[in-house]
Amino acid sequence: MQSIGKNMTAGSPLRLILALSLPLMVANAFQQLYTVADTAIVGNVLGLGALAALGAVDWFNWMMLSIVQGLAQGFSVRMARQFGAGDRAVIDDVAQMKCPKFLAVNKTDLVTPEKLMPQLAKDAGATEQLKASDPMRWGGLMNTCKAQAEEILMAELIHS
Repeated sequence: MQSIGKNMTAGSPLRLILALSLPLMVANAFQQLYTVADTAIVGNVLGLGALAALGAVDWFNWMMLSIVQGLAQGFSVRMARQFGAGDRAVIDDVAQMKCPKFLAVNKTDLVTPEKLMPQLAKDAGATEQLKASDPMRWGGLMNTCKAQAEEILMAELIHS
């Protein structure tokens, strides 16, 4: 039987842990740098309104990434247990399990807050002119738009 991966139970535990964790730490550091650069670019190029909109919907992006990451970790635990037991047939069965539909959807097909907010704000009358003349009213309208975007997105995820 051909080897299907690296044996993580033999060798120096510290070396194995570092070999596994360092790429993840580097990826997380680059993600943080990307977030900082994105915030700086949006704030400087597109203005405070765009930066506020980004801040209003960024939590949703991180929530969805966390859910997918959690599901993937649960899946990998099952795979690791079968790998440790040396049960190739069960590994193949687990690997062929169908993912929930929302995980299999192409990211470009999803409705995103970035796509929804401009039209919702326009429909609500949350214009730049209103923002300048009555910022409290504009903020309330933007919060309403945010809530509407969340409802639309949740309906899209649940009913697709």
